[in-house]
Amino acid sequence: MISTSCLGEMYCRRGIPMLKTRIQLPALWDGQPAEWMQALATRTQQYAEQTLLPAVCEYYEGLSTVAEKMHFEPLEYRHIWHAQPHSGASDLLTVHIETLWIQGQQTLARTVIPITVRVADGVMVRGR
Repeated sequence: MISTSCLGEMYCRRGIPMLKTRIQLPALWDGQPAEWMQALATRTQQYAEQTLLPAVCEYYEGLSTVAEKMHFEPLEYRHIWHAQPHSGASDLLTVHIETLWIQGQQTLARTVIPITVRVADGVMVRGR
């Protein structure tokens, strides 16, 4: 129904995986996300690289034993947009922006923000 565009990155420090990122945006028309979605994805990627990665590295360096460091699993930061037809309006999409922090099989934090988007131009619609 709606194809997606994905960005992913594995950040390592001294060859050790620290942070995996995955940003998945819906392709609304011509196989591309809206410009504002792409801009937000770029800022999200910068946030992961400039803010989250140093925090993960600091946590890793603070582990007290070699065994703890050997068993460290990289954190995963997912920012995934789920698009579906909007109920009651065929010209709109409901998009749920889901953000997840995951370590191993455990979800550490999860938020979901719903927005409404016009299908024709990808513009966010307020108050519908």
